[in-house]
Amino acid sequence: MPDILHAFFIQAPIEKVFQSVSEPSGLDQWWTQACHGKADLDEEFEFIFSPACIWKGKIIEYDPPYRIEWLMTDAQEDWLKTQVGLQLKSAKNGTEIEFVHSHWKEANKHFRISSYCWAIYLRVLKLYLEKGVETPYEERDLV
Repeated sequence: MPDILHAFFIQAPIEKVFQSVSEPSGLDQWWTQACHGKADLDEEFEFIFSPACIWKGKIIEYDPPYRIEWLMTDAQEDWLKTQVGLQLKSAKNGTEIEFVHSHWKEANKHFRISSYCWAIYLRVLKLYLEKGVETPYEERDLV
């Protein structure tokens, strides 16, 4: 099964990065239009991208401020049962991040599009945490 992998550095403390990748208010700054959920093991999140696109994921790994991972339980067919996770490590002047979107059935067109989109969203996260740039949801694909 193919996986989407990204590794990068953010010049921000690990606690601030973890809040941005695990709490609804943080996720809304860089990924979702809106989301709901409690950051804790076995809790379910609702990820809202539009009124017609509301997906769900259950937290299957949770070790603050180092790791979070969701199993996608209700999503577009290619995303079902895939896992989205981030592993964080404190580093000099910031945080190292290893991102993974794993368990894809195949490296089809949607896999390739998702890989590209993840790179854009992760850049929005970096800009938000390092420079305070708040990118409106409708403009995130332009960054």
